[in-house]
Amino acid sequence: MTLGMIDRRVLKCQSVAMHGPLSADSYPDRHLDCEMDLEAAVISIIDQGAAAGWSITDVTNALLGLADNLSLADRANAETDRQIAEALSKKKPIT
Repeated sequence: MTLGMIDRRVLKCQSVAMHGPLSADSYPDRHLDCEMDLEAAVISIIDQGAAAGWSITDVTNALLGLADNLSLADRANAETDRQIAEALSKKKPIT
């Protein structure tokens, strides 16, 4: 490796076992259980990003942006599904 060059090796993402929620229904601290379930995978992603040359701040900011974008897309998809269902329910039968 020459001075100023960053080793851009391809890093393999390791799979991390997830346990899932204690119940399909809402329960106190459900969000904390999810955080604990995801923590090892997120730390692995941060470590892999740092090993590839990104700063921890770069990686965590990117993760925050990705999480925000995915959340916005999920809400937009749910709203689109609602609007489609509403439109279909108002559709007049063909006679």
